[in-house]
Amino acid sequence: NLGIREIAKLAGVSVATVSRVINAPEKTSETIRDRVNRVILENNYVPNMNAKNLFAGTSNAFALFIYDMENPYFTALIKEMGQVALRNKCSLLICDTESDPTLEAEYLRYCEAIHTRGIILTEGFIQSTAVFERSSQRLIGLDRSIDGHHTCIHSDNRKGIRLLMDYLFNLNHRTIAYAGNISGFRSCEERYSAFLSAIQDRGLDLPPEFIFEGALDATTGSRAMDYFCSLRNPPTAIVCANDLVAMGLCMRANQLGFGIPRDFSVVGFDGCMPGYAYPKLTTIRQD
Repeated sequence: NLGIREIAKLAGVSVATVSRVINAPEKTSETIRDRVNRVILENNYVPNMNAKNLFAGTSNAFALFIYDMENPYFTALIKEMGQVALRNKCSLLICDTESDPTLEAEYLRYCEAIHTRGIILTEGFIQSTAVFERSSQRLIGLDRSIDGHHTCIHSDNRKGIRLLMDYLFNLNHRTIAYAGNISGFRSCEERYSAFLSAIQDRGLDLPPEFIFEGALDATTGSRAMDYFCSLRNPPTAIVCANDLVAMGLCMRANQLGFGIPRDFSVVGFDGCMPGYAYPKLTTIRQD
């Protein structure tokens, strides 16, 4: 393959001129740009993007901080972001932080070192945002608040839970439990708070044993099923903090010989994998 020196020779210009056409075309004349670009196209020359980034003093990448790579919501998000990056001729850096403040800080230092264009900071433990607020990186929070001068995008978690509770109430459920509550996550806290409000607004009883704490994964759902079945008066419906919890609960119910929704009604939240649940899961589909 031809390099930049060969392109310069064929175009009758210097290597520096070819570099300017590629990296700072506004600093060259239209005649020179046309000549160099024609040679580039004729020879299928692909510029070295690393060199371009060094010239520009910035990276052509943006970073996406993910706390749970196994969660299908984030898998779908990565897929969408990858397509956006490709359309804009950028690269996407995936940072698997596991919601660990130490890991987040290390990834942040790396992003600052390579001069990424910015960071999309998905949900994580609320108390770990201080290190980002001191950063010079451009930040966008997704279901995670940073400080006042950064953009944050939030799902309407409260409305979603209200819709689910209306649905269950209209099915004549009056003993409704909750599975997958974990503190420190904005979306979890909003969903749980909305669940409590809906219970109170309808004047329903909520025994303390109807709340099952746990992480947002299928294991929590499986354990929740065992727990609710052990109660003397189990609930007739279970609201799950996300689809992974709901799927774990449904799979365990099937293993125990229970039918969904024959014996229990189960609802989830996210809507990222509608084709992977049997029976089909009732859930809130996030945008």
